[in-house]
Amino acid sequence: MSGIYKLTFTILLLLFMVTSSSAQTKKAYVKAANEAMESNNISSAAAYYSSAVRLDDSDIELHFKAAECYQKINNYSSATKHFEKVINSERISQFKEAYYHLGDLTKLTGNYEEAKVLFEKYLELDNDSASIFHQKANIQLKSVNWALDQLYPNGLKVQWLEGKINTEYTEFAPFLINDSIIYYSSLSFEGKNMKEGIPTPTISKILRSMDGSRGWRS
Repeated sequence: MSGIYKLTFTILLLLFMVTSSSAQTKKAYVKAANEAMESNNISSAAAYYSSAVRLDDSDIELHFKAAECYQKINNYSSATKHFEKVINSERISQFKEAYYHLGDLTKLTGNYEEAKVLFEKYLELDNDSASIFHQKANIQLKSVNWALDQLYPNGLKVQWLEGKINTEYTEFAPFLINDSIIYYSSLSFEGKNMKEGIPTPTISKILRSMDGSRGWRS
């Protein structure tokens, strides 16, 4: 039995040492992140906070700080990942601004429906109408509602347009909506200069192409 006790003690000691080492490493990363923030080195702070989170994924405060840093350096995918971790946690009431920030990021991707839900959720949690984020959320909500009205006005009819998206002319300034609709301008030609054989360009109206079962069509 003494051998079993020794083995158990050894295993517990090793686990304690590993846990203690991880805790010390996490503290070191957090300290480095805080120092980077003080010197306005946002990129380094984001990396340090992320390293700390990898050692303790349950630390919601670190997820929030990492998300804020990534948002400031325009790394929206990483910011979104950390903000989503926050809003799905039991501590969301302490970090309710995560809903606002995630709504802002979602709005930038053109997903106005989801952004609207996130801004509304934030306003449910923050009933202080005098707070800065409450006021900003109301402005953002008006903005996404306006955008949705422009995307889906009354009487909108969606239909296939003739032709394919790629033509012999030059398309430019594309604007993608929900991965399935593209609006763009096209440089077309009225005719050719018979003397020099040079086409005369004109700018056409804004065109639309949609992605369907037969590929992109205009």
